[in-house]
Amino acid sequence: MTVEKRRIVVLGILLVSIILIICAGQVWKSSLTVKNISIAGNKLVGTNEIMQLVGVKQGTLLFSTNLTEIQNNVMGHYYIKNAIVKRNLPHTIAVEVEERVPIAIVNSAKLYYVDDEGVVLPRPVSSTLLDIPLLSGVSDGENISAGSRLKSESIQEALSLLRIMRVLNRPLYHAISEVQVNSAFGIQLLTADNCVPIICGHGNIVEKFVKLEAFWNQYVLTRGTAALRYVDVRFTDRIIARWNKDAQGQKAQL
Repeated sequence: MTVEKRRIVVLGILLVSIILIICAGQVWKSSLTVKNISIAGNKLVGTNEIMQLVGVKQGTLLFSTNLTEIQNNVMGHYYIKNAIVKRNLPHTIAVEVEERVPIAIVNSAKLYYVDDEGVVLPRPVSSTLLDIPLLSGVSDGENISAGSRLKSESIQEALSLLRIMRVLNRPLYHAISEVQVNSAFGIQLLTADNCVPIICGHGNIVEKFVKLEAFWNQYVLTRGTAALRYVDVRFTDRIIARWNKDAQGQKAQL
């Protein structure tokens, strides 16, 4: 047998071996069944609730499951913002979710929450109490129903301020009991202790947060809110704060 013929024989054997391995692999994959469903990333939505949305029973053929359909079913829940669904060999379907987290309570006839994108959420099934502020001033023209989105610029601006506060200074965020929104006058915050108004107005939300945080850390954390009548952060170069013992007002240069 010539060298060339030997090469052809060896290549043929290799090719047949590869085909047999692939076929065996396909047969093995087609026999795998679902034994486990893992859920991760959920805090507000119960694991059992997500399992019901997945809708796959143990013993189902692993590769007969439609991952896109499972993803769509899970994301149909009001509190699920995103979901990633994967097959983990040999017997697991893994679901990782990103939840919508309520950032405020909408002041309306029925109890609704709203996340930082303005998506209206029903009251969660979870028994966990949410320490979040009330959002007042939502226009009657807004569609306040589960799954709808609040669209007014004033509301979106207020939600942006709450998002910044929650991310950068959570104690300050939790010190706010109410956010009042008015399309003409802008945003006003009320503190949980002593209901002190914090006037924010419109625009420059990040800049106003930075000034408010500095004032809060420098004055309020040491003196408290009992003697504080109001705080105004609308001005570019200063914060105006009036205390009960100072009828003329006190200007904080920050």
